[in-house]
Amino acid sequence: MKQLPIITRFRIKSRRILLRCDFNVSLENNEIMDDTRIKAALPTINYVLSKKPKKLVIISHLGRPRRVDKRFSLRPVAGHLSKLLKRKVAFKTLSEELETPERTGIVLLENIRFYKQETKNDEKFSYLLSTLGDIFVNDAFATMHRKHASTYGLAKYLKSCIGLLVKKEMEALDFSNKKRPVSVVLGGSKLSTKLFVIKSLIKRVDYIFLGGAMIFTFYKAQGLNIGKSLWEPDMVEEAKNLLKSKKIILPEEVIISRSIDKPLGLKTVSASKIPKNYFGVDLSYKSIFNFLQYLLKSKTIFWNGPLGKYEVDAFKQGSEEFATFLSLVPNSYKIVGGGDTLTLLNELNLLNKFDFVSTGGGASLEYIAKRTLPFLEFLRKQKL
Repeated sequence: MKQLPIITRFRIKSRRILLRCDFNVSLENNEIMDDTRIKAALPTINYVLSKKPKKLVIISHLGRPRRVDKRFSLRPVAGHLSKLLKRKVAFKTLSEELETPERTGIVLLENIRFYKQETKNDEKFSYLLSTLGDIFVNDAFATMHRKHASTYGLAKYLKSCIGLLVKKEMEALDFSNKKRPVSVVLGGSKLSTKLFVIKSLIKRVDYIFLGGAMIFTFYKAQGLNIGKSLWEPDMVEEAKNLLKSKKIILPEEVIISRSIDKPLGLKTVSASKIPKNYFGVDLSYKSIFNFLQYLLKSKTIFWNGPLGKYEVDAFKQGSEEFATFLSLVPNSYKIVGGGDTLTLLNELNLLNKFDFVSTGGGASLEYIAKRTLPFLEFLRKQKL
């Protein structure tokens, strides 16, 4: 397979560098709640700056706004990035930068998704963006599974490469070179959204532990009563096929509630004894302990997705207990990913207990399953 071009192989001095980052952070009242993604981009940014470019222009998105919306402005990110770099970061809209471009320095453009052309991968918009730089560096791993104008489209018009973060993500998520046993823990509400990655991983890892609401589709496939728990009727046959593998490990116990939105009559029951008027909302201590018996023997562990209905505080205890115990597992290479998972670990101040924190979200799962992404495939075919 053709080697991907990386920023370290390009001449940067005196050139305009156009850098796509992933600053899709959580904001509350214009305050950044978690700067993990911003800090993850610093090695690439600092590398570029060390090579004395003429100018560095950074593009990012935040959320999924349908139009210009101050709630999704990247202005707070510009201020925070300036503090981290200890250098001025100019904040401008795309129109402002096109009309009166900064001659030198660092520029962070306003949320690129304020333009509807972005998600439509509009070619004219991509070309317009390309006029801002001489080299395009894509370090936004989390966006590489989508064909958007500031990623896939932009690479058509400039010499392009990946950044240092993308290189680290690819290396960390390549399970073919990891020490075994390799264990994967997946949470999530729907089997349909994780099916492709489970099918791929079942051939390449030793154990797959499942949590979240998708476990109730598996219980249904086993003929168990699941009460009022969420499940996907059209996924039952897929679940039956997956259960033919001994690599799939399901929780033996769950915590149930009479309401899915608040704790009512909480109790712990066997997976086979969920009453008809109850919802399954979290994993029990016993289930987590049973998972850990396997994980303590694993040399590589990957975790993506909360194990219960994380949005309700009373139903996140299982995920919190699992995070705490997993952080203490010795002699293993531990990888975590997924927005909610990272938020949880950040709240518990446990991020530094893991060997690699993936910022890729859905792109991480797609890369694990397919071992490539649309942007990476395009880059391999690019003629420099």
